[in-house]
Amino acid sequence: TSLSLSRLDSEPVAKPAVISANGAIDNAPFLINGNMAVFSEKPGFSGKVVLEKLDVSPYLVLVSPDMKQNQLVASINSQIQLDLGKEQVLTVESDGQFSLEKVSWLDSDLALKAGQLSWRGALDLFKSSASAMKIRTDGKLQADDLAVEMQAATLAMANDQFLWQGKTETEISPDSDIAINLNGQLLNSSLDLELEKQDFAVKNGNLNWQGNADLRLKNNGQLKVISDGKLQNEALRLERSRQQLQLIAGVVAWQGNIKLVNDTEMLDISSLSDLKLSGLKMQRIDGQERLVLTQEIQAEKIDIQSLDEIRINDLSFSELSIGRPQKLEKLPVDLAGFINYDELDIQQISYSAEKGIHL
Repeated sequence: TSLSLSRLDSEPVAKPAVISANGAIDNAPFLINGNMAVFSEKPGFSGKVVLEKLDVSPYLVLVSPDMKQNQLVASINSQIQLDLGKEQVLTVESDGQFSLEKVSWLDSDLALKAGQLSWRGALDLFKSSASAMKIRTDGKLQADDLAVEMQAATLAMANDQFLWQGKTETEISPDSDIAINLNGQLLNSSLDLELEKQDFAVKNGNLNWQGNADLRLKNNGQLKVISDGKLQNEALRLERSRQQLQLIAGVVAWQGNIKLVNDTEMLDISSLSDLKLSGLKMQRIDGQERLVLTQEIQAEKIDIQSLDEIRINDLSFSELSIGRPQKLEKLPVDLAGFINYDELDIQQISYSAEKGIHL
């Protein structure tokens, strides 16, 4: 291990000191090269920081004895600039890679495991004691072999890979109001989600979302989300086991915009979009009774003004089959239902709470 520190001056107006250090911490190589202001009115650091695969687990016990079961291996390779100004104004700018491997995190309610959590790109943070915290990112966030369990919510989730690539801006006010803007692409593969209390399970193959979204969360619980983009999803399966009900969709394609406002008293949704579903099937989980089977559904210009007012310009079904008895041991996919249509097209559908459905 070597350490070099030059041009160190206690004068507040002096130039920053030059620091160079390299060596190993518990056999994990590290490197620090940069400038460091120690006695300045604006102390800080600017330079490169490298740390390769440090097992942080032994050090977590020093933070809290409750963390003795937690494990993770940390790596850093980044350019970092850190400044602490007057009135405790903190500014952090970084450009590089941060990663956590072999993650196993346990507390009273949460269990989280991951093969790897990594960030590559730019991250800027600004925080003062009197103003909002602002965080900007531009890069790629990836999680591999992610598993989460929450006991209070009886939630269990397993995911092969989660990948976000794009830009984000986050602002947290002194009153804990949160504003988030996202612009980029989200990819997700092999999701398995179970909510035991709600009797609801989701299995999903591949998800691809591209677009932008604005999220506002007030400290009184009010949530507002505005999103504009397109979604392509494959191999979706929804199940309610206690009701023996299953919905399967081979491909879901959605494009449009949506606005959601939720507070303690009401939920308001508005949207204008197009939707295409392929390979849709609703049936009993044991496969003995089929409710709906269709090769393809297309809905054009779905105009949702509110939950009480919905219009669809054109709704078409291809090879629609409705209903089959439950006496068969195994229900063939191509067996006709009680009601069958090779092609069904419905135009100018509207619904309102006052007038009901109108075709």
